[in-house]
Parts: sequence; structure tokens; C-alpha cells
Amino acid sequence: MRPKIFVLHIRQIIKLGIAVVIGLILIFTLLYMFLGRGGETMPAVYNIEGYEHKQAGSFSPGSFTAYVPLNYQNAYVVVTVSENEITNIELAPLTENQVIFYPLLEITLENISEYILENQTLTFENDIYAQTTSRVLINAIARAITEAMNTSATYLQEVPEL
Repeated sequence: MRPKIFVLHIRQIIKLGIAVVIGLILIFTLLYMFLGRGGETMPAVYNIEGYEHKQAGSFSPGSFTAYVPLNYQNAYVVVTVSENEITNIELAPLTENQVIFYPLLEITLENISEYILENQTLTFENDIYAQTTSRVLINAIARAITEAMNTSATYLQEVPEL
């Protein structure tokens, strides 16, 4: 029996090494995308000074407006409060372009406002409210409520522009 001798050129070794590295990167990327980040959540929590310990008459009754930053045009959230509670949260009429480019804005605000009106809190434990659209809307609502309370707010999450 004669020994077999393999001749490898350096170019073939480099190509093989690059292919293996790209394959590993692809596998890790797919695993990260489909398996997630190990159960991390991003709860949308806002700390408005005095909100959780508010007393009767802590709001200035009326409607307060805050902008929702969209790319080149702002939308506006209108929060109506009585002396003791938040009574209504709605979106000011959107332009035709805003309705087309941001179709989930109205639906998301309906879900958020339903939760806020029912619980009278800006603390969200459900992960669904951590999505970008929700965070932008909650941030605007928090600014309007802060204005209604004449107090300062600390936003615990940086909210990106849509």
C-alpha cells in the first residue's frame, strides 16, 4: 500500500476558513433571532413623581396634549383628566400619510388607553407594552399627565423615534 499524500494550497485553506466563519456567524444569528435573549423583558415603566401616591385633587382638570415623534410630522395624544383620575386618552386626528405609514398607532393607543383607564397607572408589567410603538405612545401620555400634575417626570426607558 502506498501512502496517499494530500496537497493543500493556502488559497483553499483560506477559502475554507472564511466559509466556516460565515457559516458559524449565520448559525449563531439564526439561533439568537429564533430563541430570543433568554427571557429578558423590557417592561415599560415610568416614574412620575407623586403619581402612584396621588391624592384627591392632584390633577388640574382639563385636556393635555403631548406630541408623538414621527419621522417628519408629529402626531398628538390628548389626555383628559378630572381632579382625581384620567378620564380619556385619544389620538388627535391623523393626516392621511400618518394613517398609511403608521397603521398600528391607533390600535395600539386604544389598547394602552384601555389599560391605563382601567388601572389608573402607568406601570406596565405586560411585555406587549414594551414594543416601540407602545413605548412612544406611553411616553407621550406620561408627558401629558406630568403636565396635568404640574410635576416632573423621569422616563426610565429611552424611546426611539418611529
